[in-house]
Amino acid sequence: MEEQQPLLEELRELFRLAGKIKEMAPWNLMGETDVFGLKNPETGELGFVSVMGMEGLHFGIAVYKGTKALYDFWDFQDAVGYGAAEQIMEVQQLQVSFENRDILDKKDYSYIKKLNLKFRGKNAWPRFRSIRPGYLPWYVTGDEVRFLIYALEQVIDVGRRLEEDEYLLDLDDMMYLMRIPVKKGNSIIWEDKIMEIPPPDPEPIPILVNKADLEALRKMLHADMVFEIDFFIFPAKIGEKNQRPSLPYMLMVVESKSGMVVGHETFLADPSLEDMWGKVPGVLVNQFSKTGILPSEIRVRSGLLYALLQPIAEELNLQLRQNDILPSLDEAKQTLFHFMR
Repeated sequence: MEEQQPLLEELRELFRLAGKIKEMAPWNLMGETDVFGLKNPETGELGFVSVMGMEGLHFGIAVYKGTKALYDFWDFQDAVGYGAAEQIMEVQQLQVSFENRDILDKKDYSYIKKLNLKFRGKNAWPRFRSIRPGYLPWYVTGDEVRFLIYALEQVIDVGRRLEEDEYLLDLDDMMYLMRIPVKKGNSIIWEDKIMEIPPPDPEPIPILVNKADLEALRKMLHADMVFEIDFFIFPAKIGEKNQRPSLPYMLMVVESKSGMVVGHETFLADPSLEDMWGKVPGVLVNQFSKTGILPSEIRVRSGLLYALLQPIAEELNLQLRQNDILPSLDEAKQTLFHFMR
């Protein structure tokens, strides 16, 4: 389905508010974890606003779309170790960032030129992006532009009040200052409401495994081998020109001692991350069946992959270990990335 393009006047207003944000510098008042929320007047969707820049590295505003995205953001804040940075690509959000001129692409600059705007200097050029799980960051649509406009208006409001009340956002766990729109005639009045926002129930992951493959593996003897296995974002893009490109994932299996790549498979998060994750155990079982090798032990890094593979490890009497370091796999992965570059 073709995405709705923003109107030029909507973009003009978004750039105007971005300029006010840059001038205000709310990152001097708010840290990345000083989160507040708002309700979209058009759709009723909740957004949760985080201001980036207090560390002086990356200046911007993120709007995490929905309660799941909010708690995905908190999970990202807690993540450590190899590959943790990839998690932010799985958090649904809109971003306004302030970049150097060379970061902008042709389409970004075309908006600025059409609106006859001028920016100069370091970290001065506004850029707007939409991030959806399973896709590369992309240009904002019309409805996303309007949501960002509402959000930036509230950043300005909350930022001004923080100058007078530094404890405005200092609330208990799961309690958030929410900016709620109330219609008064043809106008919208924004009101404060302190709301408890508990974490949502986890999305179910439908596990798909071919029973015939599993039955065949039960009859095989275990080889004296250790397989290192990882599931990660693959640095490529898939899709038609001028359409939001999909972000592929890869399942890689490497024999620990020799460093030989035993198998690999690419995935797309279609129709969702959960559906994609649910296919991983079945693909791994199929790979074992095709190679005719059933290892005695498998090692993984991520807690998610450990949980996905635990049932089949028990079924096949495999040792399953979670290790932060997978040296043979990481070497094979770096070789692949180097080849891609």
